[in-house]
Amino acid sequence: MSTSLFILDDDLYFGRCLKKELEAIVDEVKHFKTERNFLKALETPPNIIILDYHLEQSTGLEMIHQMEKKGVNAEILLVSGQEDVSVKLKAYKKGALGYFEKYSGTCSEVRECIEWILRVSYNFDHPIERKEFREMWLKRENVGWRNPNFHSMP
Repeated sequence: MSTSLFILDDDLYFGRCLKKELEAIVDEVKHFKTERNFLKALETPPNIIILDYHLEQSTGLEMIHQMEKKGVNAEILLVSGQEDVSVKLKAYKKGALGYFEKYSGTCSEVRECIEWILRVSYNFDHPIERKEFREMWLKRENVGWRNPNFHSMP
């Protein structure tokens, strides 16, 4: 099965960095700078979506709401330059698998998370149980793979 991923981030540099990092493990990666172009592209939804929290005209949480209205069923990760516990909680309640704070190592950390998503879902042949995924992701620290900037709720 072919795997596709959309990135919605108005930060051109970060979006390109993330796209380049993920092209090595995902069949099709598209980066969108504007909400409008992103929403149009959802006519053919991807398997995974990475959303920036702060966008030009809205937020990543508002985009999740728009995707729900369109019936888009994809795995969602949020990235943000801020650490706000209330935003993280809202993201998880909306079904996001994770929340990453932006810093110099975020692109490689998101890649690692995507690799885990692909392993757990057997390349989307099996549905991901969010609670189970988060528990597995957090347990990897027991073998020295801890990612301190991935925030998940058990």
